[in-house]
Amino acid sequence: MNKKKIAILIIFILILSIGAGVWYFLKNGLIISRMKDRVAIKETNTSHGGCLETGEVAEYEIFKKLEKVSVAKIIVRNIDTHHEISSFEIELPIPDHYHPVELHKCHIYTTKSFGYDYKSKRALPDYRLELWGYQYDGDGGSVVYLSGPVSGSGYGTDFRVDPSETYVVLEKSYLGNPDYALVIKSLSTKEDALVLPLKNIIDRYPSLGGSFGMNQWTKDGRYFWANIFDGANVLAFLRIEKGTWKYDVFPAPKGTMGGDALNAELGYITYDTGASWTGDVEFDKKIKEDWRAQGKKVSFYVYDLPTKSEKLLATIDDPIWHFQPQWISDHELQYTLPDGEKKIFRVE
Repeated sequence: MNKKKIAILIIFILILSIGAGVWYFLKNGLIISRMKDRVAIKETNTSHGGCLETGEVAEYEIFKKLEKVSVAKIIVRNIDTHHEISSFEIELPIPDHYHPVELHKCHIYTTKSFGYDYKSKRALPDYRLELWGYQYDGDGGSVVYLSGPVSGSGYGTDFRVDPSETYVVLEKSYLGNPDYALVIKSLSTKEDALVLPLKNIIDRYPSLGGSFGMNQWTKDGRYFWANIFDGANVLAFLRIEKGTWKYDVFPAPKGTMGGDALNAELGYITYDTGASWTGDVEFDKKIKEDWRAQGKKVSFYVYDLPTKSEKLLATIDDPIWHFQPQWISDHELQYTLPDGEKKIFRVE
């Protein structure tokens, strides 16, 4: 190879090297700039008091972080203009949890883990899980120790805090254990206000079995609603009165599923008489064909748990149709028919 060709080859390699270097630093510079901008915005937007003020509303968005758990971005907005007033981020230790965050007047509640290696995805010997409360200025602290290598642990990851932020509902132990129970605990003293073992309920209602599920507190915080479910089927609802800690058990009508809508203020639940959705396209198609060949109809109801009265809202011939029930107010239930029409049922 002559000297001229060698010189050209060297120049070509140098150009490639310089180009790659420029591309690398520009790429990384852009990433660093974005990170700096994001941090600056984050720092600017965290200037807020501990509690929500009059005319403010809070919301959250969840997104993924590379090599880490999910992150919840807490946003405070003006309730009228929807303008963002402040925001900050909280890491969530349980990806895709169905109830990851609760927003209240003075705190945001979520779980927080310690001693977990996210790269290897394994718990370390000192792993523990706690319920934390964050104020709207971003300051946070432990509320309840949930689980880990410390004695007295053994709560699940689900929780519900009452509107006054006085009590939290937890699930103790696990199904099959004698001490499996629904627990309502004081947030200030950490003492148990109520321990309701599942065994106590089954002793009264032998036909019930399954696990505890949590629904919600009423808006005034007087009652907490929970349920007992077995797979996708909801078998009964519990209504617990705060203070007296007395509870009522309301058997659910047959056909009540996890996707049905509870109205905690009125004690209403939706249900239908259709078949369960299987998730298998061919099997679901076969169910539809069999039901229609037999001329079967599906009825959709709203049911009053305390009085056991019900009202028929719709009749269709699709056995696996989900009516997508949703209480859009204390007295208005929205549901959807197979043709896409949305209907509103109003409780008188």
